[in-house]
Amino acid sequence: MKHIKLYEEFINESLQIEEYKLYEKKYTSQERKELEKNGEAMPGGRFPIKDLTDLRNAIHYLGKNVAKDGADVARFIAKRMKELDGLKYTNMFSSALKNSQLGDENQYLS
Repeated sequence: MKHIKLYEEFINESLQIEEYKLYEKKYTSQERKELEKNGEAMPGGRFPIKDLTDLRNAIHYLGKNVAKDGADVARFIAKRMKELDGLKYTNMFSSALKNSQLGDENQYLS
């Protein structure tokens, strides 16, 4: 009998495939300070999100690591998702929140 994948299995496989397509961008300290001034990075230049590639990277990182200020990071990512019209990454964001035990995307995206 052939195994039919559950929806969760399909989504998890899709996310694992996307994980390997991350693009690393390195910003200099000066660039991070400028991004912070413009509201495109958290204090100290952390989590710079200038474009959709940065957004995907930040969501990926959120799902892999639970920072002590994880809820603040999630709120910042949600803010940038809205500003960059990146709501197409809502499923990825939801999975990252679940992995980090930070709640549900509705509390951040509403």
